[in-house]
Amino acid sequence: MIENKYAWDFAEKMICEAVDVAEADGTHFSYREVLNMVHHVCEDAGKGYSSMSQDVMNCRLTEIDAINGAIVEQAKLYNVKVHYNSLIVDLIHAIEGAYQYHKDGK
Repeated sequence: MIENKYAWDFAEKMICEAVDVAEADGTHFSYREVLNMVHHVCEDAGKGYSSMSQDVMNCRLTEIDAINGAIVEQAKLYNVKVHYNSLIVDLIHAIEGAYQYHKDGK
């Protein structure tokens, strides 16, 4: 992901939104430190696939609601805009909703 400028840019925006939500909740993080930490995790993961990616590849429900969905729900409490996290939740649910077509086509 970090090698793809567009994917990393999107991830950065989601991370910054998550930090904004944490700040609104009273937990303080440095944007730069969090971005660097996530970047290092991605570097360490190498060419592996995340559990959510593996879920999608195997037509299983993902943990999107427990991760980005939780950010979206918490953001509502503080009226924090989280457009990117909301979008990724909707996109992943759209993919999950299409599983039936993938399974029927096999």
